Amino acid sequence: MLSSSESEIRTKSPIRRVPYDVLNEIFIQCLFPHSLRVDERRPRLRLIQNAPMVLCQVCSSWRTMALSTPNLWSRLTFFITVQETTQGPGSWAILKHDLEFLQYWRRNQGEIAPVISLYI
Repeated sequence: MLSSSESEIRTKSPIRRVPYDVLNEIFIQCLFPHSLRVDERRPRLRLIQNAPMVLCQVCSSWRTMALSTPNLWSRLTFFITVQETTQGPGSWAILKHDLEFLQYWRRNQGEIAPVISLYI
């Protein structure tokens, strides 16, 4: 639980006084270049270090703003982990969590035409 002084500091934070449209433009300017990188030593551990995912992790109001701004989701560079299947050589499958993440990203794009770069 926050003390009253901590709560007061949070509500008086300068970033809270920035108008929505200005903050939204700042978010958009944070985008490029951005990518999601996979730690090669631990491929399941995603290092989500770039906008818009970082913006979603700051606070609930930033998450709401990021999720309601389709332009933030218009471009993605994604490194996919693939596994060879039992179908034989040359048969590969995208891992379920990678596919689910790509679907999540696509849902947030709204009507914006996506630019997606996939690296396998």
